[in-house]
Amino acid sequence: MSTETPGTSLAVRAPSALAIAPSSPDELFKMATWIGKSKMYSGIDTPESAFTVMLRGLEMGIPMSVALTEIKPFDGKLSVSARLLESQAASDPEVEYFRLKSTDANQATYVAKRKGHPEIEHSFTMDDARTAKLDGKDNWKKYPKAMLRAAAARELARIISPNKTIGLRTRDEIESDEAEWRPEPVSPLPTAAA
Repeated sequence: MSTETPGTSLAVRAPSALAIAPSSPDELFKMATWIGKSKMYSGIDTPESAFTVMLRGLEMGIPMSVALTEIKPFDGKLSVSARLLESQAASDPEVEYFRLKSTDANQATYVAKRKGHPEIEHSFTMDDARTAKLDGKDNWKKYPKAMLRAAAARELARIISPNKTIGLRTRDEIESDEAEWRPEPVSPLPTAAA
């Protein structure tokens, strides 16, 4: 039996019995210190970087373990994976579905639908990758299909769910020239036919 006073012990969030959440900023930093020292998460090797990632995850409402694997410090900023952007969009209560339609060595196409709006289809091609000068990067050479899927999902996530993806940037976007980087404009969703 614990003798700790309320507010100083770890809280367990329902419904997931194993989702541990700190109950104060001090507890979050204590957890971040353990995690940073453990070096168990790639790219997170200090208490400060662990704290920042965990705090961002809490703000987004995602489990800390997901934040620690899908959000990484990079070049003094936080980068997110395309998987996390896709997950955020798919979990948006206004999004009915978000799924891969087709993929091959030259393109990836996703479809998504927001409640009350028609389906949106979005593709990313190797021509798009060449235009953005992505195709010469190591991951694009080694895993072109995966990178095409990631790019298509990332862009559609921003189109279909801007409220869940705002302020989130992938490493590719951070690597691009800061002076040139602008988030893609989000056009209004088409209205459903009456």
